[in-house]
Amino acid sequence: MEVRTVAPDANPYLCIYGLLKAGLSGIRAGDAELKKMEEMYSKPVEKLPGNIYDSLDCFNGSDFVKKMMGADNQKKYAALKQMVADRSPRALGGRVKGGEILFHHEVTNQLIWGEF
Repeated sequence: MEVRTVAPDANPYLCIYGLLKAGLSGIRAGDAELKKMEEMYSKPVEKLPGNIYDSLDCFNGSDFVKKMMGADNQKKYAALKQMVADRSPRALGGRVKGGEILFHHEVTNQLIWGEF
């Protein structure tokens, strides 16, 4: 399986698990759930959040993620990502070199992956 729509710093195990879980949810859905899913795609697709703070709000409010990961793991992961957000400026822009960003994400991912 190859997925090119996620960030390179995404946890590959959680990412693939989430994609498979979402697909299986669609396969196992009843008629009412399928109708709800179809209605969702009849609307214009919204853009993904542009910053980690909005992403965390979406993540924390997601019933799907809570069911997929479990409430405790969802809270733990969100708390770790919040620590990352709090250490970083809101808009990196040109203030940080690309290599520094990659190094920061790699170190952070190793920290986060070690917590699960």
